[in-house]
Parts: sequence; C-alpha cells; structure tokens
Amino acid sequence: MINILRDPPRFQVDTGPLLWPDLASSAPHPIERFEVAYVAYCTFDRAEFILRRPTPIPGADHPSA
Repeated sequence: MINILRDPPRFQVDTGPLLWPDLASSAPHPIERFEVAYVAYCTFDRAEFILRRPTPIPGADHPSA
C-alpha cells in the first residue's frame, strides 16, 4: 500500500507480511526462528520493520492482546 499527500509532498509505503529472522531465537526448528513483519518507509534511505507480536496490557486479566 502507498499513501500519498500532495501538500506538503509526502509518501509512505507499507508492505508485507514478510518473514523476519529472530537471530536471538533458540527454537529447535529453523522455521520457528522467524517472525511475521511488515516494512514501512517514507524516505529512500531508511526503512522500518514492524514486528507482529503480542502487546502486553498492564493490569489486565490477560497478559497480552
């Protein structure tokens, strides 16, 4: 997906899902060492990778959402 704003001129590209390697993982199977991620960028010299992980909710009955 691409978002474009004409005034002021800006853009943002969002794409995914893609596999992101978790280099710190010690999972027994290699496929379990990957996480689902998305990439977003709005300049040509930098990209951000957004990992899909549970979000902790402090004080809630459930530890994450």
